[in-house]
Amino acid sequence: VYPCTWDNMISAHVRVGETPEEAVNRTAQKRFGINELKTVFLMNYSFETDQEIQHVYLYLAGSFPQYFQKPADVDHLKWWTIGQIEDNIGTKAFSEQFQREFEILLRSGLVVSCGCQCECRLRDAFS
Repeated sequence: VYPCTWDNMISAHVRVGETPEEAVNRTAQKRFGINELKTVFLMNYSFETDQEIQHVYLYLAGSFPQYFQKPADVDHLKWWTIGQIEDNIGTKAFSEQFQREFEILLRSGLVVSCGCQCECRLRDAFS
C-alpha cells in the first residue's frame, strides 16, 4: 500500500481460530526470525485506503534481539531515533498509517518513557 516509505510493520491477516497475539508472533517469527516477541497491546481501530479497509490491532514491541535478521524481501533497513522520526514526519518518508500511530504514541507518553536497556549502539539515542 505504501511502496516508498521507511516504516515496515509486522502485519498479517489473523487466521481462523488464531488470536491477534498469535498472528503477531507467527508473523514476527516468519518474517524477521524473532521468537517470542514481547508486545503490549495498545488499541485497535479501522483504517481505510483506496485498496482495502483494515481492522488494526496495534501493539508496541518492547525489545528486539541483539542480532536482527533482515528479511530477504526488504531492500533497505534503517533504525530511526525518535528525533529522526519527528524530523521526517510529513515528508512522505513514512506512511500515513505510521504517522497516525506515532502521534498516538507521542500523546500516550509511551515514546518518552521507552528506553533501551541493552548495550547496542542505539542506547544513547533513547536516553
